[in-house]
Amino acid sequence: CAACMTLALIPVQFGLTEVRGDLLPAALNLWGLALCATAAGRAPRIVPAAICFGLAFLAKQTALFGALAAFLAFLYARETRTALRLFAISAAVGLGGLVICYIASHGVMLDTMTKMASGGGSFTTFLKGPLTMLMVLYGHDRAYLMLALIVLLTFTRDERRTLMPLPLA
Repeated sequence: CAACMTLALIPVQFGLTEVRGDLLPAALNLWGLALCATAAGRAPRIVPAAICFGLAFLAKQTALFGALAAFLAFLYARETRTALRLFAISAAVGLGGLVICYIASHGVMLDTMTKMASGGGSFTTFLKGPLTMLMVLYGHDRAYLMLALIVLLTFTRDERRTLMPLPLA
């Protein structure tokens, strides 16, 4: 019943019937993050998650943030081996797909993709991204930053460890 009511909404129908370039990479990133987030005591499903992240990159080259969030969350939780395994498998899937596309298109696809994926930004713009986001928030919504800081300071160290990767997702 809830599924039928959800599907009856006009925005949902519009989203399902219109071509959206961001839906596939967003869904793949969410699946990858869901596979990385596990119940206590269970090992994360790294291989399927990494495949999702690699396919999300192939669908849209700017969709690296899910993989980056999972990678940083594993590093922050001191699971370096898991983080490196996730990175290696995701990179292998992404690079393997790029090699196949390069061979199939005789190099045209890779040339077009590199021009379109940058969006006018550079590598330094990418590295300044988190700082730029904080500066935009500081300029527009100082109350949000103060509330976030107060909430963060009220948590214990262990609670902060599980909370810190959430904004990256």
